[in-house]
Amino acid sequence: MEKLQVAVSASEYQPQRQLSEAELAAMIDVYRSGKTAFEVAKLFGIHRQTVTRLLVKHGIPLHPRATIDAKLLAELTWHYERGKSTVELGRKYNLAASSVGKALKRSGVQLRPPKFNRWVARDE
Repeated sequence: MEKLQVAVSASEYQPQRQLSEAELAAMIDVYRSGKTAFEVAKLFGIHRQTVTRLLVKHGIPLHPRATIDAKLLAELTWHYERGKSTVELGRKYNLAASSVGKALKRSGVQLRPPKFNRWVARDE
């Protein structure tokens, strides 16, 4: 049986890395200071899921997920209707662009078509 080889570009592959005890303690301190798991992962060169797994393993309570309440939804709607994109709003309010889009759609806002279609090959 022939082995299947998967081509992975250098930008996609992240080698596994073991944190030292000092790095683990520093990672926990950075997370406790208010950084998100994604921000901590970037700082330490590890995957976001590795950060959350280590935090849970060491009994560190995870930050609550951001919620979009009525006041925030009104702000998002106001900015979106004046031309801001879901990506821009996500960055501004520390939310995922998809979460912004879903909240806007649920509230009845008609979303604009995206400027870039990620499903179409870039070289076409």
